Amino acid sequence: MRDSVQAFAATVAQGITARGPAAWQEYFADDSAFFMAAEGRLVFPTRDAATRAIPNLTRRFAHITLRWGDSIRVDPLAPGLAVVAMSYHETQIDMKGHRVEEDGFFTGIAQHRGAQWQFRDAHWGSVVAAPSAAP
Repeated sequence: MRDSVQAFAATVAQGITARGPAAWQEYFADDSAFFMAAEGRLVFPTRDAATRAIPNLTRRFAHITLRWGDSIRVDPLAPGLAVVAMSYHETQIDMKGHRVEEDGFFTGIAQHRGAQWQFRDAHWGSVVAAPSAAP
């Protein structure tokens, strides 16, 4: 299970980097239990809320690069269910060329359904550096 969840996490980072925020649609569980929090706030209380918000994110960002840290923790909870925890670095460039570098820590529950893993819930905590102009 650990190897499978680690491979899923790598796929998520590659997908977000290649396709931007729209890729999250594939990685968030299509389940009523889904939620996402960031910086102490409930950002997406439901999967429907995430689905409605993601198109706005795709119009906001020209590019996002997501990289997980070297130490990914996977704690199996039950068959097809695991806690995932890892540091991350994200570079966000908005449509005006403003760049934000963000380092933080991600935790979530990965759930295996059908033929793939998805995040059943997610939490992002970060320390954000000051925005700068893109080179």
